[in-house]
Amino acid sequence: MFESILDTVPSWGFISMLLFVMWFIFSIMGRQFFGGHELFSSLGRSMVTVFTVACGGEWTDVLFTTMHE
Repeated sequence: MFESILDTVPSWGFISMLLFVMWFIFSIMGRQFFGGHELFSSLGRSMVTVFTVACGGEWTDVLFTTMHE
C-alpha cells in the first residue's frame, strides 16, 4: 500500500498546479466583477477571498457584503 502512495506523488504536482491555475483564474474573475469592493481590491486579497469561499469559511459574509453594494 505504501508503494502505491509513493507512485502517485509525481501527479500531486500536476493536480496542485491545476488547482492553483483555477484559483488564479477565479481571482481574476472576482477582480473583474467586484473590482471596486474591498474584498477584491488587489490580486492577493482576491485570492484570499476565493480561498475563504472555496473552503467554506465565512462565505456568507462575502456573499452579503458583495450583494449589498
